[in-house]
Amino acid sequence: DPSWSHPDIQAGVLRLRGNGDDIRIRNCRFEHVNLPIRFRANDGQTLGRVSVTDNEMRFTDHGGAYIQSGLPLSNAPQYVKNTEFLRNQLHHIGWRIVSGEHGHAVDITFPQTSHVAGNFLHRIAGWGISVTGGKPSGQTQVEAPFSRHLIHHNRVEDVLLKSNDWGGIETWQGGPFYIWNNLVINPVAFKNWTFRAGEPDNVGSFGHAYYLDGSFKNYLFNNIARGRNNTLGTKGVNAAGLQNIISFENTFFHNTFSKFAETTRQQQPEAGRLRYFSNIMEDSSRTVLRQADPKDGSAPDPNASHYTQGGKFAYDQLAFSRNVFHNIRGKFGTFEETGVTY
Repeated sequence: DPSWSHPDIQAGVLRLRGNGDDIRIRNCRFEHVNLPIRFRANDGQTLGRVSVTDNEMRFTDHGGAYIQSGLPLSNAPQYVKNTEFLRNQLHHIGWRIVSGEHGHAVDITFPQTSHVAGNFLHRIAGWGISVTGGKPSGQTQVEAPFSRHLIHHNRVEDVLLKSNDWGGIETWQGGPFYIWNNLVINPVAFKNWTFRAGEPDNVGSFGHAYYLDGSFKNYLFNNIARGRNNTLGTKGVNAAGLQNIISFENTFFHNTFSKFAETTRQQQPEAGRLRYFSNIMEDSSRTVLRQADPKDGSAPDPNASHYTQGGKFAYDQLAFSRNVFHNIRGKFGTFEETGVTY
């Protein structure tokens, strides 16, 4: 049955539906279970302080830890107040999913503040770590002025093994998000219906090491993204090191992105306010900087419609400086509204 057909299908070893506060889960082992932690405040309810530290999660069916807030019904403080997810180990997560779910490992939504650090993730079916800050999209009657989030010193390896269009580490909605000293290796995200074996321009995957999925005020520094395969026309190509969609006010400095088909991707770039300083962009097989859709129609993209924003690019708010480009086997980039490829 689909996940929404009955509330108990969305199961959990530790499950909370409704109000809660000051919940601490420490030094536990969850092994051969459906989902270790599933907390969700219903709409208009409050999930306060949640701390998940020094646990081990292994061989799970549905996912790892979901700590989620319901929709706020007014401007009252009805969010997750603070979430800590520290020093946990997750292995072989999300491999027998419920219909309509993806096998994601860590999903934290709408906390006012969060701290996600020191976690080791390996062999994950869906995304690795996702934090949605502030408030839901379209909630104009609600304010979240004190949203701020720390994501650092996490290692995510062999991720997106059964899902696609996600990232090893993801952020959504309002920041600031401070993301540093993380390592993401081999985000796969194979997409069978777009794979064409042997075609010299085909990626056949749509997954990313770091994915800013409609999030704002991201500061990424001292991170590493490492692919294992960027040979076009083969299975399991690592698509991109950095993906931004409907995202602005972001700064990237001192990061290393190595062995991807496309090093960076910026969708809907008219918002501007993007800065790329002193990054290493190494071993790109198709495009280094994909900031716009190529006008020649080459390399069709699953989200091509987001690029077609001609005449609106905020050039005065974009900055590229002191980046190092090495072993570029594909094209350098398309980063102007004209769609010219260099």
